[in-house]
Amino acid sequence: MDQPYITIDRRKAGLERPVSFCAIDDLSVLPVSERYSITMVTSGSCIILINGERLSIEAPSTLCLSPYYDFSILSSENLCAKTFHFHPTFLHKDFSFEKGEIGRVRIGDELYTSNIFDIFRNPNYSHCYHTSDNAIHINEWLSLICMESMSQSDSRWTCRIRGYLLFLLHLMMDKNLYSNDPDTYNPVTSSIKYIHTNYQSSIKIEDISRHVHLNRTSLNEQFRTELHMSIKEYLNNYRMEISREMLRHTSLPLDEIAYNCGFQYAPYFIKQFKKENGMTPTQYRLKYKNRIPDALESNSLLTNIRLSSQTESST
Repeated sequence: MDQPYITIDRRKAGLERPVSFCAIDDLSVLPVSERYSITMVTSGSCIILINGERLSIEAPSTLCLSPYYDFSILSSENLCAKTFHFHPTFLHKDFSFEKGEIGRVRIGDELYTSNIFDIFRNPNYSHCYHTSDNAIHINEWLSLICMESMSQSDSRWTCRIRGYLLFLLHLMMDKNLYSNDPDTYNPVTSSIKYIHTNYQSSIKIEDISRHVHLNRTSLNEQFRTELHMSIKEYLNNYRMEISREMLRHTSLPLDEIAYNCGFQYAPYFIKQFKKENGMTPTQYRLKYKNRIPDALESNSLLTNIRLSSQTESST
């Protein structure tokens, strides 16, 4: 990088990209001006201040920081971390530190919005611990972002990073919405967390039911009671929702999007996409080209699930 927090695009005649990756970070420069920062503490511990609140951080843990936070390190021990910095316009040219909608949904007479940058704006979300499984996945996404940033393997390297970043943001948003409190354990919620973490893999319904220690029939009944759909329908709908975001935000080829969303074969993905959306993935991409995704379908799965979780947590 020729400038701090800017990556030079070697595939685009030296174009400056508003992203940067620090593979070995001691957190001393955080927060960064004009950048959101995602930090994964991979080992060690530290004591920090975020907006006057003292927090003890132990690996594995993540920090999601806004450039407007008051942040300082009081002490650290054997601390090792990695950080990805990005400007909101990297995801979409019309996004900003104030604007980053990914969906709207009407509940009764009220219109609610879901914002992909909430984890950076809400101080309650700025620090979150992770189970070993989630930590592994977050670390994987950050490692993929790091490799693409350094190698710039082809002209679509920025598209791949954008896709990885979307996956990462969704994973961390889900972590903040779903409680790990054993007193509020719900097999449907646990299944949703498992799906959101593993949808890229060829997971089966049996894998999900085994994860929550319920047989397939009982779990399906609970899904239909709470979400009015089967487990398979939820999994397919979630994969479709992610694929739509990738079509809107990247120019990656369809076979790569299909693979990243858990579809083994592109022709099957195209067939399912047309069945669900009434148009092919290419037609969808052209329809939403140069448009900010501020008015998704009113039955948006991601938005509805998040809003219902937020509503439940506030009652």
